[in-house]
Amino acid sequence: MGAIKARIGILAIMLVLLSGIAAALISIKPFPVYLGDVPRGTNITNTLNITNTGSSAISSVAISSDAASKYNLKFNTTSISSIAAGSIVIVAYNITVPSDEPASNHSLATLTVSGSGQSNSTNFIANVKGRLKIVDVDVEVDGKGSPNMQDGSRITKEAKPRSILKFNVDVENTFPNTDPEIEIEDIQVTITIEEIDDGDDMEEESETFDLKPDRRKSLELRFEVPAKVTEDKYNVRILAEGTTDEEAEERVEMTVILEVEKSAHDILITNSKLEPTIVACAGSAKLDVTITNVGDADERLAYILVDSSQLKYRSHATEIELFSDPDDEDNSATKNFTILIPKGTEPGAYNIEVRVYDDNNDVRDFVKHVLTVQKCLLDEKSAGQKPLEKETQAGKQKPEEAISVLKEEQKSTMKELFAEFSKSPLYLLLLGLAALIFVIAAVVIFIKVVKK
Repeated sequence: MGAIKARIGILAIMLVLLSGIAAALISIKPFPVYLGDVPRGTNITNTLNITNTGSSAISSVAISSDAASKYNLKFNTTSISSIAAGSIVIVAYNITVPSDEPASNHSLATLTVSGSGQSNSTNFIANVKGRLKIVDVDVEVDGKGSPNMQDGSRITKEAKPRSILKFNVDVENTFPNTDPEIEIEDIQVTITIEEIDDGDDMEEESETFDLKPDRRKSLELRFEVPAKVTEDKYNVRILAEGTTDEEAEERVEMTVILEVEKSAHDILITNSKLEPTIVACAGSAKLDVTITNVGDADERLAYILVDSSQLKYRSHATEIELFSDPDDEDNSATKNFTILIPKGTEPGAYNIEVRVYDDNNDVRDFVKHVLTVQKCLLDEKSAGQKPLEKETQAGKQKPEEAISVLKEEQKSTMKELFAEFSKSPLYLLLLGLAALIFVIAAVVIFIKVVKK
């Protein structure tokens, strides 16, 4: 019997406690207090509801938080004398998200409401956003545009091997132009096309720059799709990063989709090298041409044509087999050509055209080189032998005429030699010695005459 009475007493106490809890319950709404997407440096003012969901009044209600001082969290009241059963009290609050707050979705502070021996708590949560924004992205594929791209959208124009991609990106510092002014420094935009280059990424970076509040900058980054590329869809990641002058990191990112499609028959000249590009007449130049199958079909009868009508040169490399698989060693082929310069070719610039044809005899790619031909070395030698030509002509004259010509040339040569010698120091020395000897001789003769 004693044990039964003890159990009844415990049950009675539990019922009293449960009835007290049921009599007064504190509810906070919204729960949690979600502030949504909030840019750095923003003040938020709003309200929350405190409700007594029980059947008896709640007295001495206290409102508090553990917010750090940087959030400057304030309530229009922090104490309520009593909340009747079923009643709602609206409490206004103001909270600041600092300009250096980490950009992420996280709790800023915990709110606690207590009274009549009970309490309830919830969090102020904000998805803090940086102030560096990608405000516009336009993409061009081979000159055809896809304007105003959004995060996750697909570029409307499909690319192909060797397509030229141009990304125009506008970024903005959205901090308000008020005191204090917050500048975002060392901003850099990076665009990455993931796994497009044989499984590797392609990446381009902008120069770094600074942006004052409420200012934007436009920049352009370019890519060339690899010749060897798999037909697929590729993620293009556009990232802008910087740092505020308060040392807070700014980072914003978006992704667009690039689709690569390949034609059934498509061959590209992936390398064409002419060496040398300047030759003398009657010389030669070597031309190395590499072609690659970037289409979906195997090629069995591809060929290369090298042509220069100005140099009277024309040559083929025929029946070239190219497989469509980029990983096959026969996906590419290299052919070599030797271009001989005909004798008597006038100096100047000459075009050499390279074309590649597919199995259907359609031209798939074209490259033009310019070969410069200089003046013949033989002409230069003959130009330096004019005196020999004169001697040869003299040898063809009559004997007496030839002797006369030779005498005149000898006289002319002697005059030239004497003119050169008269300018030399030796000539002046000899002339001085001769004058000295003349003076000595004159003195000796004078003395003899005086003695007589």
